[in-house]
Amino acid sequence: MSPVAGRKGLPPGPRMPRALQAIGWSRRPLPFMERCQKRYGDSFTLRILHWGDWVFLCDPADVKKVFTANAASLGVDLANPLLGPVLGSRSVMLLEEPDHMTRRKLMLPSFHGKSIDRDGEMMAEIARREIGRWPVGEPFEMWPRMQRITQEVVMRAVFGPDEDGRLDPLRERLHRLTEAMNSPRRLTQLSIFGPRWIVRSRGYREAMAPVEQAVLDEVRRRRDEGEQGRQDIVSMLVQARYEDGSLMSEQDLRDELLTLLTDGPTSTSLAWVFERLLRHPEKLERLREEVLGGGDGAYMDAVVKETLRVVPPVPVVVRRLRQPST
Repeated sequence: MSPVAGRKGLPPGPRMPRALQAIGWSRRPLPFMERCQKRYGDSFTLRILHWGDWVFLCDPADVKKVFTANAASLGVDLANPLLGPVLGSRSVMLLEEPDHMTRRKLMLPSFHGKSIDRDGEMMAEIARREIGRWPVGEPFEMWPRMQRITQEVVMRAVFGPDEDGRLDPLRERLHRLTEAMNSPRRLTQLSIFGPRWIVRSRGYREAMAPVEQAVLDEVRRRRDEGEQGRQDIVSMLVQARYEDGSLMSEQDLRDELLTLLTDGPTSTSLAWVFERLLRHPEKLERLREEVLGGGDGAYMDAVVKETLRVVPPVPVVVRRLRQPST
């Protein structure tokens, strides 16, 4: 589903006031969109306070057109008001072409096959350690547990081993930032006051500023010490150079590292995997048999993909139409 800008000749949609549409969209986007699709069809329009008019495309053929369209005809700038304050305007997720491809080439060495293979055992080690802390015989919240796993995996991948605990303050600051950004109260405020309210709110500034400072302190330390041969992401990015030989600016490094560190979709998806399996014990047992029996992982792959299909962690992919399209 992909919103595009426009006013005339738009598909039908709810007639309720823009403020109510904003609240419905921000609080429970998937049920809200499902009701709209059922009533108005595979193309419908939402008129959302502070966001303008969005056209939602639900038919797979239409979605394919969006993802295969020429980069010049579709832009990601519509997402900037929401993601920009958190990720930064220079994040690879928000750059338009040709800047996007230039930044991708600079970052790709940090994610080559050997790096991913090397991180596999690290991820398993962190997961085993965290699972060992789970209570037995009593219920507990899954999402915070998944968040701790994914946050530690990302911290280790980005900064490398932290034997002296130097990065513990950053871990705690990231936890506070995630809680601040995901509170139901903040989502309601976002729908009422708009995305620009985020950067002006005291709560956001108090949560984000310490994270930014800690990230930049680590970047400056790595540059000052000139460490060579380290394989963590921040060390590789600090040393990376554009084709003209220039280094990434501190602002660029801040935006890319915050993009990596402010993980949400991964922990959310992992929590949903457990929720789905616990609701379907026969599927859980089949997955258990595959894992314990040393299977090829095909069923686990299917479980993950079906969870992503049924409960996607990101409700929409956002694009702005820059040229007429049919």
